[in-house]
Order: sequence, then structure tokens, then C-alpha cells
Amino acid sequence: MKHRLQWKFIGIMFFSVFIGVAAMAVAENAFPGKSYLLNLMFLIVTALVFFLMSRPLIRRIENMNDNIEKIANGQMRGLNTDKHQDELGSLSCHINKMAMDMEKSLQKERNMVCNLAHDLRTPITSICGYVELLEKQEELSPQSRQYTDIILRKSMELSEQVSQLLEYSLLTFQEKEYEMRELSISSLLEQVLIDFIPTLEKEGFTYYLKGNQNPCTCIGNQNLLIRLFDNLITNSIRYGKGERRIELELSEENKKIVIYISNYGETLSKEEEEHIFDYLYQGQSGKSYQTESKGLGLSIAKEIVKIHNGAIQVSNDSDLHKVTFEITLKRE
Repeated sequence: MKHRLQWKFIGIMFFSVFIGVAAMAVAENAFPGKSYLLNLMFLIVTALVFFLMSRPLIRRIENMNDNIEKIANGQMRGLNTDKHQDELGSLSCHINKMAMDMEKSLQKERNMVCNLAHDLRTPITSICGYVELLEKQEELSPQSRQYTDIILRKSMELSEQVSQLLEYSLLTFQEKEYEMRELSISSLLEQVLIDFIPTLEKEGFTYYLKGNQNPCTCIGNQNLLIRLFDNLITNSIRYGKGERRIELELSEENKKIVIYISNYGETLSKEEEEHIFDYLYQGQSGKSYQTESKGLGLSIAKEIVKIHNGAIQVSNDSDLHKVTFEITLKRE
């Protein structure tokens, strides 16, 4: 097998030159004394024969490149198979084996994370329940009641974080067919916003919804899209305490629906813009919310948009101290 591919290219080269020389000999009889024409004929025929004969090898290299690109994008299955007994076939086999080994290793990690997140929910729920029962005891001193309040609050925060971890694990690691149907994004966004009104009023936020006159329908999963908007609005409330204003806008562009969710507060650095949707990433602003946020909300939002074959990005307006999340969903 060693150097077999090299000998193939050498054979193709010599065969191409041979055919080129033969073509030149034929042309010499037809056009005597036309040396420039003969040389041109030689070059054209040699290049054409070499191209046609090397094309199958080039296709195999392109297939391997496609496999590597799929692996880089996290797709370990459905790779092209090269069964030829040469260096390219051996390299393709090793690439596919590497992908299979990576898939097995990742699957173990996925199962571990999902099981761990699921198993943590039960003891945390029990802790919250027992603390609530303890708070009802009349003989508790004020100081003890203060301690139980702290325990309950921290337990509830931990429970929320575990729930987010489980949700992210299910969205990212488990292949699932979600029920997709035609939805009105306008109605869905209005519904989510109505649920947030008590929180917005409590935090002193004003809110504006534009472009909801049209239904803006698309195919999607209702529960996932509600979660998407819920996470983004929650993020806007958490980090938009500059002017305490949230703006939501809908627009239809060709076969796409674009949703803008903006808040006014601390703007993002270049690094934060690039990594804000990364798993467990917290920018400088998030450091002050360590007990409330662990960088999962926007990661979940990104996964939900990915499931809907859409796109999500963030932009800054440093003059207005405005941060805008732009979500693009396909209408069909």
C-alpha cells in the first residue's frame, strides 16, 4: 500500500505525456512546420488527459475534506466512505474511525451530564421542601428564620440552574423530533410579554412592542420559542438597568421573520460579542450576577434557534448604551 498513491500520480503523468506526444505526432503530419501549433496541441492534450484521469482521485480528496468539515461542525455520522486500498483509502478509514471514537466519547459525556442534572433535581427539591416546612415552625428565632430564608433562596437558585443545565443538555445532546406547526410570532411574543408585565413593573421597566400588527407566521415549536423569548427578555431585564427600557420589534423580510430585542445598559466588549452565546460564558457584566446566572440562558436560546434553522446575533450601539439581539426565523 505504501507509495501506491504516489505511483498512481506518476503513472497518470507519464500516460498524459505519452498521449500528448502521440497527439503532437498526429498534428505534425496534418500541419507540417507549425511548431507553435504542435506545442500548443501537446500542452492542451496533456493537461486534458491529466485532468480527466486525476479527477477520481481529486473527488476522493474532496470527499475527505467534506468529512473533516462535518466533523468540525460536530456531525460524526453520515460520513463518506472510501474503500480503496491506498493511502487515501487508509486516511479516510482513520478519519471515520476517529469520528466514531469521538462520537462514543461524546455520547458518554452527554449521558453523564443528562443523568447528573436529572439526579440532582430530586435532592434539591427535597431540600427546598424541608426548608419550607422548617419556616412554618413558630418557635424559630428571628435569626434562625433569616438563615432558613437564605437557605431556601439559595436552594431555589440552585434548582433553577440545575433545571437550565438539564434543559440545555436535552436540547444539545439528545436527538429529538419536535412538533412543528404554523405559529403567529406576533401573538407568541405578546403572550410572553404579558407574562412579564408584573416583573417589568416591579423592576421599573418600560417596554415597547413594534411591528406586531401583522401575524408574522412561521413554522416552529411553541414551547421552544416561548422559552427563547423568555430567556432573552429575562436577560434584558437583568442587564438593561441603565434606562430600564426594553424594545421589541418584528419585521418580515422576504421569507424570513426578524425579531429585535433591545435593552439599555452596559454595552458589550468585542470579546463578549464573540462569545456571549457560548456554553457557561459570562462576560464582565455577568460577574455581578454569579448567583443568578451561569451563562446558560443565551446558550439555550442559541440551541433553540438552531433547532428552527434560524440565526441569532448580538450588536452594540455604544453611543446609546444599547444592546440588541437579532433573531432570524424562516417562514417556511
